Amino acid sequence: MFKTSVRVACAVACVAASLRGLWPHRATAGAWPADDPLPVLISALHYFGREGTADEAVRLTNVTSAPVTLDPSWSLIAAFGAGSRTLRLITHTLSAGHSAWIARDAAAFQRQFGISPTLVFTQLTGTSLSFANGGGWVRLMRDSQSDPVDALVYGVGAAQAGWLGAPLQPYTVTHLISAEGQVLERRLQAGATQPAAPIDTDTAADWVNYRGESLTGARPSYPGWKLTEFSAAAHGSGSIALAAAPDASYELVRDAFQRAVRSIDLESFTFDNAALGQLLAERAAAGVRVRLLLDGAPVGGLSDQTRWICAQINAADAKSGCVFMRSRAADKISSRYRFLHAKFALIDEALMVLGSENFGSRGMPADDKSDGTLGHRGVVVTLDAPQLLQRAREIFDADADAQHRDLAPWCMAGCEYGPPPAGYQPITLTGGISYAVRHAPLHLEGTLSMALHTSPENHLGADGVLQLIEQAGPGDEVLVQQLDEPAHWGAAASNPEDNPNPRVQRLIAAAQRGAAVRVLLDEAYDSAEDPRSNAATVGLLNGLRLPNLRAALGNPSGLGIHNKMMLVRVGARHFSHVGSWNGSQISAKLNREMSVLVESEAAHAYLRAMFMSDFQRTQPLMLPLVMNRFEQPNHLLISEVMINPAGSDVQGEWVEIFNPQAWPVALSDYRLGDALTRTNAPGEGMFWFPPGATIAAGGVVVMAMDARSFLSRYGRKPDYEIGGYDAEVPDMLPEVGWGSGISLGNDGDEVALLRSDDTIEEVVTWLKGSAPGAIPFAQVILPDSSLQRWPPSSDTDNCAVDFRVQRVPSVGAIP
Repeated sequence: MFKTSVRVACAVACVAASLRGLWPHRATAGAWPADDPLPVLISALHYFGREGTADEAVRLTNVTSAPVTLDPSWSLIAAFGAGSRTLRLITHTLSAGHSAWIARDAAAFQRQFGISPTLVFTQLTGTSLSFANGGGWVRLMRDSQSDPVDALVYGVGAAQAGWLGAPLQPYTVTHLISAEGQVLERRLQAGATQPAAPIDTDTAADWVNYRGESLTGARPSYPGWKLTEFSAAAHGSGSIALAAAPDASYELVRDAFQRAVRSIDLESFTFDNAALGQLLAERAAAGVRVRLLLDGAPVGGLSDQTRWICAQINAADAKSGCVFMRSRAADKISSRYRFLHAKFALIDEALMVLGSENFGSRGMPADDKSDGTLGHRGVVVTLDAPQLLQRAREIFDADADAQHRDLAPWCMAGCEYGPPPAGYQPITLTGGISYAVRHAPLHLEGTLSMALHTSPENHLGADGVLQLIEQAGPGDEVLVQQLDEPAHWGAAASNPEDNPNPRVQRLIAAAQRGAAVRVLLDEAYDSAEDPRSNAATVGLLNGLRLPNLRAALGNPSGLGIHNKMMLVRVGARHFSHVGSWNGSQISAKLNREMSVLVESEAAHAYLRAMFMSDFQRTQPLMLPLVMNRFEQPNHLLISEVMINPAGSDVQGEWVEIFNPQAWPVALSDYRLGDALTRTNAPGEGMFWFPPGATIAAGGVVVMAMDARSFLSRYGRKPDYEIGGYDAEVPDMLPEVGWGSGISLGNDGDEVALLRSDDTIEEVVTWLKGSAPGAIPFAQVILPDSSLQRWPPSSDTDNCAVDFRVQRVPSVGAIP
């Protein structure tokens, strides 16, 4: 595992005077005077440890502008069952603004927090404390005073002197956030000067876990987090380059990596782009230290492609390699973040890559763009602002600190994360031709003002994009393009009234004040049945019938909207916010995320042009006279077919079905196969969809021959399979007396969807194949290319017109 430095600092919230005009006014939080009778606060309590009581701890913070010396006249008193116990402190000096963790067991604390405690209970005089999981209280006392210096009451704890109102409750969400492992942590003054001043009203509202404050509160905190150190965004200035994905994202990142001469440190949710992986291996072989910090349990699992990339980098240079952040319950190891979801790279401490896209083939396709491409809609930037680079360096060093047990290195053998199976061949084909490239990259030199925001620390802070949206009014504009924007947070069964998404709240409020608000959300990854779906949010926003608020679902570049972008124009000022921050509560409060907010009219204009082009494509069009007889098909369509997969031919074949109608359809009434009449010929067959099978309105399902082969090729499982190779994938049911299997002929065949009465619902034929009333597709279909319907709803019964060859299949999605 690669080593990193341990940085211990008080809160970082410095803002250069020249940049303060960019942001809304900040209140100045003054430091406590040195002679204040209450110079030390209880600033954190870890009361519900993952190792029983062993990793329990309490943190004290000096909130004055001068050192404070603790000695045996100071004591901690905590509830223990029906009584209490007292622990006297030993002499220890706290510098101004600094803190001391006092732990029950030094080894257990280090295992969970990744740092050593300042003091341990056994060093102190008196009886060891224990903090009740269900609730209790702790007081900080000084002998010369009868009242507590500070107090905290939590859970079911009883009222105590020094505390006002109801006890503090840990922030929990059913099936999402539990109390176990949480740290109760004190909030800081918004935009505070250094050292950041803690809030102290002797109430629950002082703490980040407090449910009554939805932005800087109503959140958990966990061991290893640095809410204090990174409480405020990092502000700076510099140059920036922007590239739309999939148009030019790969090229921008490739060029940045090629510039490296000393080091590349990269942190991302996933990394599976073979071309970029090979480039990093080449840079490592040339003497560049290359380190990748990746999520060890991404959605769908760690791919063999990622393992292959790490093997190439590791083999190229002994100083280079991959490390994964993961959980392991058996060893009481819990990942610090729900997902390591940021996507950034530091290059020679001089340039930074940042954006919405993982370093993968969908967000950064490496194909020749001259004939089009296919991929996620997103944004990737490079920037050189020193202040932002420094904060990103601090974030990477903290996340990759080898003292944390949630990190596991890649290795050749005998470890959790190793190479792919022997003989593995990486997938190098990316992109496609469905999407015509529209946006060249934009390079902006100079000293543009910008800020770096992160989750879980400060995306919801007082100097972020949400506060800019709060300023938008008549004549202003707010544009949002987002992968995931649920209407409400909290449990899935909640609602926008009880647990509103504060981002959506502010968009609605801006529109009510008179700002023009447009929202474009992804439809490719969305599930309309989910109460927190994008479809539900679009329905909510449009249902308000505000004249200047419009929302839509879209898929402008073929593989979904993966962007996380907000554009705000307030008066004559233009702001662009891009990065990895989704609209979910997890993204704001549990994930590691990173975004940049830049003020630039040119950057705003570039991204606005992309947004408006995408948004307009979702709106109804007045068709010219030549199209006035076009009708949306009112039946299921075969939308894509894999006829000639490379390697084991039959096992890699699949068929995709699309429902263009505005209502779901019961698939159990249909059969799918390559025989139009009953026959027992080998390689011919017809299979029923299983009972209860349905396809949603506008939905897509995929039937594969072999679910295992399909998973290895595309990183996801099909909806149905023929061969019964995966117990989790429903099996198609063979029609008795109608063949024994399906084998699609490369030189000609047909695929048909039959109704229960044997009538043809839909048929696709190619080359030597034939079907009544259908004209075959006449071009040769190369290995691993699919036969794709284009446009998706076109159905003239002429396959030569309705279909095209797609070099990179869009399996499971309508381009």
